[in-house]
Amino acid sequence: METSEIGLRALGDRAGVSHATISRLLRGMVLPDLGTLARLEVALGARLWPGLEAWTERERP
Repeated sequence: METSEIGLRALGDRAGVSHATISRLLRGMVLPDLGTLARLEVALGARLWPGLEAWTERERP
């Protein structure tokens, strides 16, 4: 949000997620479901979840 210079309410409006939910996510009170995460990524134009590339070769199944 800092790099996008967008506030909670504006991000919530853009992503279709309540600003209260975003606030709880940022405070670590809840975890996002995949739909919320995807909507936030699209609204911010940035990846929030690192995906499989975050695993090292040793950690991969």
